[in-house]
Amino acid sequence: MGKELAEKQKTVDALHKEFTRLNDDHKEQDAKLKGDEELLTSLLTGLTSDGNTSGGGYRGQIQEAQTRAAEFQTKEQQAIRLLKDAEGRLPDLEKRWKAVEREAGDGKRKVKAMESEVENLEVSMANCGWDEGQEQALEEQIRGLKNKVNLLDRVGSFFSSF
Repeated sequence: MGKELAEKQKTVDALHKEFTRLNDDHKEQDAKLKGDEELLTSLLTGLTSDGNTSGGGYRGQIQEAQTRAAEFQTKEQQAIRLLKDAEGRLPDLEKRWKAVEREAGDGKRKVKAMESEVENLEVSMANCGWDEGQEQALEEQIRGLKNKVNLLDRVGSFFSSF
């Protein structure tokens, strides 16, 4: 009986060791399961068992990302429309720009031609001996002569009336 009791005690001790090991393993697995469940709940809903509600959760973050993506897509479509509109106006603007450049070139040529004509006229006037004071003196002479002609016309009319 002592031998049987010793064998039974060894079996009980072995089973107790196995039970303790399995119990510890179970507790470990249970704690890991609770942590994983907590993480999953937090990711899905943004809520945790400790009351922390920040973050919005995985679904909330997905929803926010989808909303932002839709906003950016709308902005992109608007930008594309504006770009196409600008591209449509570009040929007309290029034609107008070329016309303005041609007109500006024509204007420059005309200005240069007029400048050279003014220079030629100044040279011609200098060659003629023109002087502004001389021109005024000649104008006074012309006025004086016109007055004499008028006087002579009146005198002639006076004598022709007799």
